[in-house]
Amino acid sequence: RQEAAHRGQEGRRRCLLAAAPSPAADMCPAPPKRKHPASASPIPNDDHRIRIETDGASLDANGFAVLTGHVVIRQDSRTISADRVTYDQTTGKVTVKGSVDFEDPQLGVASESGAYDALGGANFDEANFHIFDRNGRGFAKEMEVHPDGTVRLAKVRYTSCPAGNQDWM
Repeated sequence: RQEAAHRGQEGRRRCLLAAAPSPAADMCPAPPKRKHPASASPIPNDDHRIRIETDGASLDANGFAVLTGHVVIRQDSRTISADRVTYDQTTGKVTVKGSVDFEDPQLGVASESGAYDALGGANFDEANFHIFDRNGRGFAKEMEVHPDGTVRLAKVRYTSCPAGNQDWM
């Protein structure tokens, strides 16, 4: 029995060693290409205003708004939705809470809280993310999306495997 167990362990070691040098992209199949949703109404390329749709809102004279219900914010090619949003018109800062979904052409993010600004930057806490063009996905304790498209992640788990497949992480 010990000899059989030893052979089994040795076989597993060889399998792991054989798999180790191969690139991660070879381990998981690529998902189907993503289709971008069509915009409800065409917006000119030079119009960078923030557009907000919501079920309910309260506004004050200083440009501060609390939006509730199904809130959807659109600016250029970015969309963010949440259950509750606070918006400060003077600073362009948006705070989002509850069922937060963020999407731009390169990235999709799901979180429970975050912030967005009129320059296109965003940050999220405890975020699940999907990098569309790289077939990457994972979780980050902290995530910053910069207006130029760069992303900074802290305390990250990452894989290029499709959802439901954890061949490597």
